[in-house]
Amino acid sequence: MKTYERDEIFSGIRQVDWYIGSMKIQYPVFFREASSFGALFPARISEIRRLLPDIRFSPARILPGIGLISLNAIEFSDMGFHDLSMAVVLNSPLLPRIPLFNVLSQVLNRNTYIYVLNQLVTTENASILLSQWSNIPTPVVSVAYSRGQDRVVCEAREDDELICTLRGRRIPADRSDLMKWFCHYYENAQPQSWEFKVGALEHGFSFGPKNIELEVGLRHPIARELSRVLLSRRALMYLYIPKAQAILYGQERLQPSNLKSMMQERLGFQVSEKVLTPGTTMERRSYTRNCVDLPAEIVGMKKGHKIHEGVHVINLSEGGMYVKSDIPLDLGTDVSANIQAVRPDNTFWARGKVIRNEEHAMAIQFIQSYHNENDETLPH
Repeated sequence: MKTYERDEIFSGIRQVDWYIGSMKIQYPVFFREASSFGALFPARISEIRRLLPDIRFSPARILPGIGLISLNAIEFSDMGFHDLSMAVVLNSPLLPRIPLFNVLSQVLNRNTYIYVLNQLVTTENASILLSQWSNIPTPVVSVAYSRGQDRVVCEAREDDELICTLRGRRIPADRSDLMKWFCHYYENAQPQSWEFKVGALEHGFSFGPKNIELEVGLRHPIARELSRVLLSRRALMYLYIPKAQAILYGQERLQPSNLKSMMQERLGFQVSEKVLTPGTTMERRSYTRNCVDLPAEIVGMKKGHKIHEGVHVINLSEGGMYVKSDIPLDLGTDVSANIQAVRPDNTFWARGKVIRNEEHAMAIQFIQSYHNENDETLPH
């Protein structure tokens, strides 16, 4: 069995500077010191379906009518905050949707698919960091994380009102594994997801309720919702990770309807005045690149013929873009482009020049670009 060493999870991953408002972070986000414990609890499928906003989210079942709720407490020591997450376990899209089989296969493969209901955190910065990546409720509450001689305890309260308390045993943690949580949420009428990768340097698990206890509050709205959905407060599986490191990636599929809020409102990405000034060129690779997944149309020249082509933008910055193309245009040719940036009727327009072409891709440097939602007389 492979043993994962400290910092091995970060090997080969290059971070870049991002801004969420005035807060500077590095993306992907590295968590170098973390610990957690949590459990899976049986839940009513009827109540789970009520909480899921779209039929494309498929809740996993262990028996007909019975699904799973995941409760997980995490201490991010290097970031200085605690997190208590509540999530629905989903079927893995890679496996048959057979009750129990799908869930057990996820557990054995250490790849878990969840729909996040709430992430309770202890600081405003943590709320900004987590909620601005995704449309997930991330209230700032009191999340007390403590360790005793043989137990770990996480208690979440808001205004002295108990939400829930998890009490877990410090069981033997002699395993070391790489784990992945594919976290789903809903935004702009589209299912979205991001990956949370964990290098569990030490972990242990057990089946049944003997090593974990759950207490749920009576009056808090989140507690009442949790009580409605849970079939029992006796856990089916317990996971204890006293030492871990993790990586928070961004959205795996950046929908066009998410671009404006992700690039501007959430991450503080603003188009430079140089980009808006016609005839101004920019030094190559002088701006932070952003991985995207956007359809676009471009017009340019290929061997003396004007080409109108649909392409796919996979890298975007203030200075230009890198696109996948079946017919890369001639090097040095002028290009006009429209990128579906926010909605089908809301387009980001740009003029540029091909500065590099490859067999199925090309790099375009912006000369002029602007965003317009309503103008019907945009240039072509």
